[in-house]
Amino acid sequence: MFFHETIVGACHNPFFVDALRRINRIRRLLAYRSTQDRRRYVPQSEEHLEILELLQQGRNAEAARRLEVHLSHVIENLDEIRPLLQ
Repeated sequence: MFFHETIVGACHNPFFVDALRRINRIRRLLAYRSTQDRRRYVPQSEEHLEILELLQQGRNAEAARRLEVHLSHVIENLDEIRPLLQ
């Protein structure tokens, strides 16, 4: 979860960082409750590595688009997460 904070922290916008920290607190709670299905961890880790590689190559705009897609998966999977919130 610190991956996202580190990437967003590079923009030096305290509002983005604070918002992401709040989101990460919720994500941690959900992660504790949803550890039965760990299949998503490998693809998520591979996406993290892709983003880091793009940043290392100086392809920041492409990395930003990739991070946006990566984070959008949370929204797409909201129906799976919803029962954990109830």
